[in-house]
Amino acid sequence: MRDEFDSRTTLTLTGLFDGGTREKANEDLSVVIPMYNEEETADKCINRVLKIIEKVASNYELIIVDDGSKDGTWDKIQAWAARNAHIQSIKHTKNLGVGVAFLDGFKKSKGKYIVTLDADLSYPPEELPKLLHEIHMGYDVVLASCHVKGGKMVNVPFFRKLTSRLGCIFYKIILKLPLITVDTFFAVYPAEIVKELELKSRGFDLIPELIIKLWKSGYKITEVPTVLTWEKGRKSKIKLFTEVFRRLKLIRTLVRFKVEN
Repeated sequence: MRDEFDSRTTLTLTGLFDGGTREKANEDLSVVIPMYNEEETADKCINRVLKIIEKVASNYELIIVDDGSKDGTWDKIQAWAARNAHIQSIKHTKNLGVGVAFLDGFKKSKGKYIVTLDADLSYPPEELPKLLHEIHMGYDVVLASCHVKGGKMVNVPFFRKLTSRLGCIFYKIILKLPLITVDTFFAVYPAEIVKELELKSRGFDLIPELIIKLWKSGYKITEVPTVLTWEKGRKSKIKLFTEVFRRLKLIRTLVRFKVEN
């Protein structure tokens, strides 16, 4: 399976980096974005993401999963889907968790590469060409990271910074990973490989499980420095206690995964 994937079609992204003619990628991209109560930001998110993927991919789809929103998020998604055939939508009648949202998006995807993004766009989608460039350079999986050299956090609340950095330290100590960030929502994965994996997590721990299983399977993974930005005035949907509990639960899950494997 690994050798078969190494013979993938080459991505042509030269113009995006050298200032020359902008050439589009030869590969299909499926961009998967879960949304939950994003009525106020859905239009901005979809507009920004479409602008960048239209520049870097000749064939693409944007898969948006409404994970049981209680506001007008679904109406916003449907309005976009009605006027753009590249947009696919999935609706959960209740909140099932971001992991389930990603999994449903993965199942629906048809592209050769899956791009994951968070609806709040704290990681800028405009950095996608940098991630695709690393795919072109021979990596199987590319992760956006605010923790590697060159990356940083801007306007992020102190407790979110602290728990994120402590989490990275714990992951590295417990799992002895050569990676700093294993919980980033902004990444590029080969779709065929992702769909073959048996993933058990259903919440925020899905992405770390996915990344760790890919690493343990021998796939080449790299991290690209990116700026994680919170808009001024933004309020976190996750409170301090919830964030700490989530991190502890994730660490427990990863420890169990390490023991089982």
